[in-house]
Order: sequence, then structure tokens, then C-alpha cells
Amino acid sequence: MPLCGSASSHHVLRSGLIPALVLAMFAVPLFATTIVVPDDAELIAKSSLIATGTVVGSDTVEIEGKLFTDTSVLVAETLHGSVGKTLVVRQAGGRTATRARILFGAPEYEIGERVLLFLAPAGDGYFHTVDLAAGKFSERLTANGNKLWHRSNELAGTTLLDGQFRKIQSKGNPQRAAQAFETWIHEKASGGSPEARYMISNPEIEGRESVSFATLAENEIHRWFRFDDGGTVSWKTVGEQAGFENAGVPEFEAALRVWSTFDGAQIRYAYAGRAESGQPAATANGVNEILFNDPFSEIFGRWNGQSGVLAQAEYHVVKVNRSWTAPFEATTSHPAKTFPEVWEIVEGNIVIQEGVSPFYRVGDVMLTQIIAHELGHTLGLAHSRDTEALMASTIDGTGAFLRHDDKLAASWLYPRTAGPSNPPAAPPAPEIVPVDVDFSVSKEFTTVAETLELVDRTTGSPLAWEWSFGDGRRSTERNPLHRYETPGTYLVTLSASNGVFTSSRTRTVVVTAEPLAHSLIPVATQTAGASGTSWQTELTVYNGGTDTVEVTAAYLPHAGGDRLTRSLTIDAGAVATFENALPELFGVTAGTGAIEISTPALLEPDTIQISSRTFTGHDSGSYGQSVPEVLPSAAVTYITGIESSLTFRTNIGLVNRSVNELVAVLTLLSANGETIGSHETRLEGRSFSQTPLTVLFPILAERSEESMTLRVEAERDGALSSYASVVDNRSQDPFLIPAKAAPSNEVIVPGVARIAGSGGTFWRTDVSMFNPASTPLTVQLRLLGSNAERSLILGPGETGNVKDVFSWLGVEMGHDALVIAADGASGPVISSRTYTSRVTDEATFGQWVEESDHVDLSVSQSLTGVKANSRFRTNAGIVNTSDTMTDVELIIHRDNGSISTVVRVEPRSQVQLPLSAAFPGLELDSGATVSARSLDGVPILFYASVVDNRSGDPTFLQAR
Repeated sequence: MPLCGSASSHHVLRSGLIPALVLAMFAVPLFATTIVVPDDAELIAKSSLIATGTVVGSDTVEIEGKLFTDTSVLVAETLHGSVGKTLVVRQAGGRTATRARILFGAPEYEIGERVLLFLAPAGDGYFHTVDLAAGKFSERLTANGNKLWHRSNELAGTTLLDGQFRKIQSKGNPQRAAQAFETWIHEKASGGSPEARYMISNPEIEGRESVSFATLAENEIHRWFRFDDGGTVSWKTVGEQAGFENAGVPEFEAALRVWSTFDGAQIRYAYAGRAESGQPAATANGVNEILFNDPFSEIFGRWNGQSGVLAQAEYHVVKVNRSWTAPFEATTSHPAKTFPEVWEIVEGNIVIQEGVSPFYRVGDVMLTQIIAHELGHTLGLAHSRDTEALMASTIDGTGAFLRHDDKLAASWLYPRTAGPSNPPAAPPAPEIVPVDVDFSVSKEFTTVAETLELVDRTTGSPLAWEWSFGDGRRSTERNPLHRYETPGTYLVTLSASNGVFTSSRTRTVVVTAEPLAHSLIPVATQTAGASGTSWQTELTVYNGGTDTVEVTAAYLPHAGGDRLTRSLTIDAGAVATFENALPELFGVTAGTGAIEISTPALLEPDTIQISSRTFTGHDSGSYGQSVPEVLPSAAVTYITGIESSLTFRTNIGLVNRSVNELVAVLTLLSANGETIGSHETRLEGRSFSQTPLTVLFPILAERSEESMTLRVEAERDGALSSYASVVDNRSQDPFLIPAKAAPSNEVIVPGVARIAGSGGTFWRTDVSMFNPASTPLTVQLRLLGSNAERSLILGPGETGNVKDVFSWLGVEMGHDALVIAADGASGPVISSRTYTSRVTDEATFGQWVEESDHVDLSVSQSLTGVKANSRFRTNAGIVNTSDTMTDVELIIHRDNGSISTVVRVEPRSQVQLPLSAAFPGLELDSGATVSARSLDGVPILFYASVVDNRSGDPTFLQAR
């Protein structure tokens, strides 16, 4: 945040540069100001009058004991609003022969200066500039005589921040071409949408830039002499800062302790409770006060989270008839000498702007740092050029800690012993590295009164920790436990220091009254694709419970898009199908993102079941891919079987399902295990991205690669879900491969085939296998219903691609389940696809088939999204891996009731049959749910394949 600025009086103040030491020596009383600078459009929106003119006079006036400066401007042109031939700008601050009121951040004027002013009413016909110096521009000429409206981003004594609370940098020194800027202002203020084409980078400006803000004179000493006599300076609070626990008092107390607990200086600041009534900061009443929420409207407007003044601090001083001797030479500008004239600080005040709150991006850690910084000004300290110092000219939210330069200044101005002494030693230049703060929270989504474990993962040898949990409570433990008492969204911040460096990090925790479960469909779309295709997503949600369930659907868009939600009520046993999910659920007519379904976690597992299909084509036949529900996964996952060639292209999708920002590293491996490339990406919380593989790894534009594997490494477990969508460039048929962690050492692919189908199709299955281990892996493939088996060896990081697995196993025709077993602690990562090809161009279409672990077998399973009508047919598959025959009951659940039949499944075999054969005359126009239950208690696998009758394209559904 910006922190401090300029003198507003008829005197134009100048001084030399201030070194890193943060001592302030100036006049009475002193203000420090924090400004987040509005952009040009915001300046217009805040202004009732915008005018150009010439400064013709400036005088100090006294109103009810307070000093102001009235600057008269002869108006040349009004760009917005109306005013007479002259206007008067009234700003706080001014100087008389005996006293002064200095406001940092106020604009400075010189007689004869041409100005462009953004103004708001100040009462009684006067105006003030919008957001102090941010609303004033001075006319300057370039070396070739062109006019600019100029405002420096490097203003002495003040730092200006942008809308992200970052210090505005002067890189490129962009300035505004006068005529173009005036034209844009006029059009914008009139309600138009002109394009901003007036900025000029690095203009060669004629003459020397004027100093727009007053610097601190170094021949004056301002200090509290009360400390020398063992006294304490007590502070009181006035008003309340909404949004902070206990109205901001804990943050104020913490800021006071920053200075009063430093044992290298004699500073005694203390909290004395709430004041019964307060006075404006500009009025000396003998009480040191922090005025929360600007109770006397001393700061114009209200903080809106975007731009404006955040805080002001001031102190009142009186000139005393005494001298003061500096104890040591801190810098050449702050020597060990006797100062014959000094000023005694007798009262300090701080004002926090109305509206400053966590809701508007100022959390408790940042508020504490702001107050501690402003308290430093009330001690007589100015800005440090050490960017790590608390008294640096920016507030970065890393926490309130004193650094070496802060301590040096405090020790010089408030020594513990009278007379000369040695300055505190500078910190050694040793091998201390900056701290990089990180921490984990056991749950980002939690419930009231549930205990969370917070684990510090900071590097850089931290020695001190300060936690803020966002609910007003704090901890200095390294790995604290914490519980929230009320629902809400909380910002958890950890600040850590190793004695030299300090840093912080903030994460979000969502607290609900009862637990929620989050199911994720990783991609849904409503968009045009390559080769004239148009893609949409169908979503089916089934409630298999006995009670009506309220669920929330959320659309997680590309980073920067709007997250949308929709509440759904689904009756017991009912199926809700959205044939075009994004426009029907969220009103999204064009876009791609993920869909999250939240349900009460107290429901029985798999009560709510979800399936989806993303496809292109309609009446003439559709081609698409099943998009399965994906579960939270480990930090490291793999996607195998991807390709980038003339035949196939691949898109990579990433979904950050956590509420916090996430960094992921993607590493692409060739079939032989060589690294093709690595890419780091940063994802906003609750966001989606899908990117062509060739964009992530540009080297692929120059080479063709098959059977690749992508390693996806996230910062933490359970936060990232990812997938690959592999598309046949000839047919445009996609298949989706979810990322998975290394599986157990034996899995089952429930459906593989080499068989003729309807319409002249011929189906076969390819299997890709990736070895994630650091040692070779022997992998055995065998058909469940026969003795056909074969092995292969995969080296570390290698991907093996078995084309037409039946032929590879020496079996000419058939369909079966495939068992894949490995000799390691875990098996290979699997990707399987069953497909057919056209005779004309060998274009393929087919389906990805999900493998299952033995733990996925159960006596009863169900899936949703099946169809049986003139457009679609469904084949149901049942796998019995045991040595016992079983009768399996198939049950179709519909809104108007259920129907069932019984199918016999032999030991160690797979059955696949059309639902139309099991249920003659069956018509299912929208997605329905089918259950399979072993009547003999035998664990089974259940799946289905939904086929478009016109295109022949299938999509795979896996039961849960």
C-alpha cells in the first residue's frame, strides 16, 4: 500500500535525498498517507469536475483551529462538469509563522503552473483533488515541444500502489499525451467507450522534473521526550473497524507491541482501552487515538477495494527550548552531534478509512502491518529505502516485523542510554537465505468445530512464526491446531522470519455448518471446435437415496472467468438430465470449464451418481467422449497413451479444485522415458484450463510423438485434477484419459475386444502402460476367460503400447476382460481404448475404457446416463473374476418406477449384452440409471457402453 506524500502550502519545499535511515525531521503536525491509485477510468468515475487551467495563487487559511491551503486556478477548459472562470482547490495542510499542518499525499502547486485536475466538492464552493495527489497532473513539454499531462510515480515521501497493492513502478515512465488524453477523458465522461491510446513510454521531458511531494528536512528533530523520563505513551481506540474480530483492536495491540518490545530502543507505547468519545485527528485534544472507520469523515469517500486512501497518521509537535544529542553516527546525514533546536511530539493520531476490511482485500495481517508502519511515523520516523524494512514505502502484507534499518533508526532517535554510544551492529552478511513461506492445512473445506492441523513448510531456516486465522485469533506456534466456531470463508496467513528475512503466505479455508462432498466433471463445453465442429456437454445426475437431496452445481471457468452456481433439488430415485448442460444450468452460451457437484457428505457413498458426455454432431450422428467423475488424487499423477502427430492431437486439462492458488509442473516423457520438456503453470483457486499439448511443449510442433506420458506434479495432495483429450484429426472423435496415480500391482480392464460390429465396423483394443518406478517392471497381460497371456518388460519411465491386444496375445477373435499384473509394489499406469476405423481414410472412433482395481469390485454397483431408443443403444457388461458362478439382477431405475431381469455370469468370465435384449421393448429417451446386484454375494465389475446408432460411436460408463 502507498504510504506518505507531500506538503500542501504556498511554500514549495525542497531537500536532499534521504538515505536508508528512516528518521523524520520536519514540522507540526506530520501526516502519513496510504493511497491505492485509481486508474484513469476510476478517476473519471470519482470526479464531479475535470478541468484544465493555470495556478494563479495559493494561501493558507485557518478554519476552527485547523490549517488548510486554498489554491486558485484560472480555468482554461472543463472536460467534465461545469464551473466558472476560476475555481479554488482546498486541501488539508498549511503553514503559519508559528505552526504548520503537513499532509503527505496532498498535491503541491506552483504559481504559473498549468494543471489538469480531477475534482470532487469540498463544501462551500470549494473542491479537492480526487485521492489527493493522484488527481493532479502537471503540464510538461517533451524535448520536441509536445505537451504531456505528467504525474510521477516516484513522489518524495510517498509511495503509490496499484490496484493489486503493489508499488507502482516507473518502468518505461509512461506519461499521457495531452491532447489525446483530454479527448479520451471527454468521450469517456460522456458515456462512450473510447480506446485508450494516449500513453507514451520513456518520453524525453524538457527540463528537470519538479518534486511533487515534500521530503523531510534533516535539520529538525521530532521525538517523544516522555520516554527519557521513564514515561509511557498510551493510546486509545475510537470507533470500530467492521469485518475484524473485536473491531480491529487486536491488530492495533499487535502493532504497538512491534515497537514497545524492541529492546534496542527506549520506546513505550501501550494500549489504554477505548475512548468514551474522540476528536478529529486534526484537532489536538491531548489523547493519542486510532480512529477506526474514519468516524469524522477526514478521508474523502470510502474504501471500495479498488482505489483510494486507506489510512492517515499524524502527530502534533511543539517547539521546545532544549537541545538533543544523537548517541552515534547512523549515517552521514544523521551524525553523532548535538541538535540545538528540537520539537517535542505531544500527541499522535491514526485514521483508518471507512470500509477497510477483509471483504475488500485488507486482512488482519495487512492491517497490523499498516498500523505498525503508521505508528513508526508517529515516532518521528520516515521511509526507509531498504525495501525489506517495516518503514519501507510499501506495505506488502508480509507481517509487522522490525528489520535492521528500522532498529537502527529507533536506536538512534530513542537510545536506551544518554550520551554517545555505538549503533546496533548490522546483520551479518552470512549464509542466511530468504525465507520462502509455505504451509499446509489438513482440510481446505471443513466444518464448524472440526480441528484443523496447520503444518509449516517454510524454507530458509525460520526462527519465528505468526499465524492469523482470519477469525481474530492468532498463534506463534510453528504447527498449531485450530477450530472455527462459525461458518464462513477465512483467510489464514502465516508470517515467518529467520531474523533477517521475513515473508508470508495466505491460504483460504471454507467452513460450513455440515460437511460437503465435491464431485468433479473435469470438462464441460459449449463451443466451436476444429474443422467446423460444434461441441456441447450432456450431464446426468441420479439420486439413489430414499430422501430428496439438495445439491449445488458450480461452473469453474477458465482463470479470470466468473464462477457460477446453481441449486438443484433431486427427488429420491430421480434422474436429472441436462442435454446441453452449460446453457441449461448456468446460462453459458459459449465457454469451457469444469462442473463441480457439491452434496452433503453425510449421505451414503454413491447416493448421488454423475455421468457426462461431451460430443459433436447431432442428427447425422454424434462423436464424443465420456467424461467420468474424477476423485481428488495424489500430488503426483500420470496421463499415458497421448499422442501428437498428423493423426492425433492432444489437449491437456487442469482443474484446481481447491480454494487456493496452485502451481503445477508438467513433464512430458517420450515412449523410451526421455524428457521431452517441462512446463510450470499457475492456477487460480477453483479454476479450469485446457491447453493444446503443442502450446505447452512447442517442440512438438516440429516432431511427431506417439505413446507419450505426462507427469503432473501439484504442490499438494487432493487439489489438482487433470486429463488429456486425444482427438483423431480425421474423424474428430475424442477420447478422454484422466490422470491417475500409480495403481496397485494388478488391475482389470473390464472390456477388450477384437470383433466385428454392426454397419461393417471392426473393433479392437489398444493398451498403453507406463512404468513410474525407478526400476524395470515385468508386466503380464492375460485374458480373464482363457489361458492367453504374455509378458513384457518396461524400463524406468518407459511407455509400452500394445496395439490390438487380442492379436498380441495370439487370439484371433473375441471379447473379454483383461488382467494386467506386475511384479512390483505397484503396477503400471494404464490407458485402454477400444475403437474401429473407416475403410476410406482409416479415421478412428471409439471409447476409452477405465481399468479397475480389485478393491473396486463389490456385490452391487450402479451407473447413470444409459439410453435405449432409435438414436442410441446401450450394451451392459458384467465381469465375474471369482471361481463361483453368480446370478446378477439388472435393475433399470426410472422416474415412473423400476424394472429388473436376471443374467447368469459364469466363473472367471465377462458378459456383455444389449439392454434391449434383456428388456424387450425398452425405451429410454433421456439418461437413466442401471444397477447390477449379485444375488449370490459375489463381487463383480459393472460397466456400460452407450452407442450412437447413426455414427456407431460408443462412450464408456463405469459403475461405482
